[in-house]
Amino acid sequence: MLQRVLAAAARALDALPRAAAAVAAVAWMSLIWRLSSGPIALPSGWAWELATNFAHGPFFGVLAVLAARAADARPGAASGRSLGLGFAVALAWGVTDEWHQSRVPGRTTSLFDLLTDATGAAAAVALLALAHRRASAAAAARGVALGVAAVLVSAALATAFG
Repeated sequence: MLQRVLAAAARALDALPRAAAAVAAVAWMSLIWRLSSGPIALPSGWAWELATNFAHGPFFGVLAVLAARAADARPGAASGRSLGLGFAVALAWGVTDEWHQSRVPGRTTSLFDLLTDATGAAAAVALLALAHRRASAAAAARGVALGVAAVLVSAALATAFG
């Protein structure tokens, strides 16, 4: 089932015109900027902080995938170049986001947050590559498990040391 979900997500992304993917990527970047523009009003505690830090992974993963699609001239190809560009855009926006947060009262900047951003982006482009290669169900499950585990470890480091 996981394999079918990844394949369906890749097909949906491939159906998205490059220009629409670029607009969606910029809109997603704007959402990240907006979310970083004020203090976080969540309950306190380690679990909430971990969940907030974990959210960096999916947010920057979505950005990497949208940027990869915007960079890919041929739908369905998921070339190494487009995947690399998607990752680079997400990482650059992560750096920008951390710089932005350093200037927002009530927010802080953290290299561990940036690590979580990068880990989420890397996991997302790796899953996109697996989906386009029509990886087996076992490979898809391993990819998702490794991606989630890597983002969780990054988020735990951000929570403990960020």
